[in-house]
Amino acid sequence: LYTYPSDLGEQILLKDILNHPFIRQNFEKIKTGDLLKWKTRVVQVAAVLDSLKKIASNNRDQLDYLEFVVDQSRWYVQKLETAALVNRFHQELFEQKNDMVNRLIGSCSSVVDSLNNLMEKLQLLWLRNYRQEGLPLLLELYGDQIDYWQEKIEQIQAGNFVMNPQLESQWIYHPDVITDEKAQSVTHAYFRKTFDVPPGFKKVYLQAIADSYLKIYLNGGFLDEVIDARTLSLAVESQRVKMWEVTSLIKPGKNVLAVEARNYYPGQAAGLNIYCEIEYELGRTLKIVSDAYWKTSVKEEPDWQKLGFFDVQWLNAVPRERDLVITAPNFRTGRKSRIEW
Repeated sequence: LYTYPSDLGEQILLKDILNHPFIRQNFEKIKTGDLLKWKTRVVQVAAVLDSLKKIASNNRDQLDYLEFVVDQSRWYVQKLETAALVNRFHQELFEQKNDMVNRLIGSCSSVVDSLNNLMEKLQLLWLRNYRQEGLPLLLELYGDQIDYWQEKIEQIQAGNFVMNPQLESQWIYHPDVITDEKAQSVTHAYFRKTFDVPPGFKKVYLQAIADSYLKIYLNGGFLDEVIDARTLSLAVESQRVKMWEVTSLIKPGKNVLAVEARNYYPGQAAGLNIYCEIEYELGRTLKIVSDAYWKTSVKEEPDWQKLGFFDVQWLNAVPRERDLVITAPNFRTGRKSRIEW
């Protein structure tokens, strides 16, 4: 009994269950590799559990936890199968026949329904032994999965198959980090971005990720700080990405974002990743992202955070790749980006 669920747990990790369904997936492997083995094992374990429910008397409540392992594994298989189906549709386009579109929407909706049922079971089992305070952060990760699938349904309905599920803003650094010899010396830098905002905006959202500490200023005023502490704690992990609704702080015309960046990890350069959306009527959006057009300096100067500061002597920032997969945010639903495990 315990061997089968443990076997599933070794093959299907929590990170696989909670990572984005359309990022980093090897769809060829999904179609031909482990999927059949997982499906077979799920059926085997479910059959054993069903038989034991009829005869178990001692420690019968343990079967509920094992059943959750099976249900979650079954949902993971459903997630992979549906993701592979959607990917194949995107590649072949199927001439966008209505019957195929309806089938895809139905499959994606079924994934959402199954996950909602799974989350209800998770809440009940969690509250048997753990405190209520620890539950919301875990449910948020499962809720992100629902959000991903709802987005995919909307894309299929709209016929839009080019939306990138990954964060489009770049990691930027002081240009001295392009050489390994100088990278260690740029542990503290300042960044600025001046941008124009046409009138008529309705909402403005800002998101920031640090490498590894940021102090953020908007139009000269201090907004918040961001700390990149990498631990196994969900409470700490959830703070690696921060988002704010900053509509009241933005004005029509010129605005400025200013960031002081530090890196407290040995030998690592200070950098940032900023993503901002300015929403208008009829779905029109203006984006402000961190890229090579930001200005940077290692020298702190008076009023460097303010709009009127003359930064012509500052250097252009340099984008730099990092070995991280980060999902795009959905400010409309209140979901910030997530750094995947």
